[in-house]
Amino acid sequence: MAVAVIIPNLNCAQCLGRCLESVAAQTVPADEVIVVDGCSSDDSDKIVIECMVKKQPPVSWICTPPLGMANARNIGIAATKAEFIVPLDADDWIEPGYIERCVKILAWGGIGVAAPALRWPDGQVQLAKPPFTVERFLEENLLFSCSMFRRQCWQDVGGYDEYRRTYEDWDFWLRILKAGWCIEALDEPLFHYCPREGSSSHRMKPGDHEEYVRYIREKHGK
Repeated sequence: MAVAVIIPNLNCAQCLGRCLESVAAQTVPADEVIVVDGCSSDDSDKIVIECMVKKQPPVSWICTPPLGMANARNIGIAATKAEFIVPLDADDWIEPGYIERCVKILAWGGIGVAAPALRWPDGQVQLAKPPFTVERFLEENLLFSCSMFRRQCWQDVGGYDEYRRTYEDWDFWLRILKAGWCIEALDEPLFHYCPREGSSSHRMKPGDHEEYVRYIREKHGK
């Protein structure tokens, strides 16, 4: 059961090292780590090259035009045949037991997504919000971007929707659920979310959230 970690990156050199170190520290190692870089102008390449030399974690590098998070994730997932996918942003990081715990959940047939809790920089823990139903997902996103999923889920729904450059994970989880896959929540905060100035969430303008919620609901029939 191979695991690939997909890390989109755009000028996140100040965080990328910590992100990759968290992957290298896993109790069950990743089989593959793919950094999909949007032509960064900082020192991101040096950090990845250093990991390549050490082979810890086993990193490969894809450079592509900066066309958004969904595009970068789709490119990275298309480049691997691993059964399980970890979508990890370059400015975030994961606990050492993340892969081990999530793989145990996905070992059960029919479960497509393992959704750990999230820890904010101030230490606050936020849980995923079961029960996971289409109706509840149309009201809000019930889990977090860094949830491990089967590559088969990505294939079944045609990948991430690249039409919008924010909230792409919300639409992705909803489509996986509608395709018949189950989502299982973990109470453990295995994912550390670190908001960064310049990220897509920070670039949102007034009214963007409402517009995207409207897009989600219209797309999925509400």
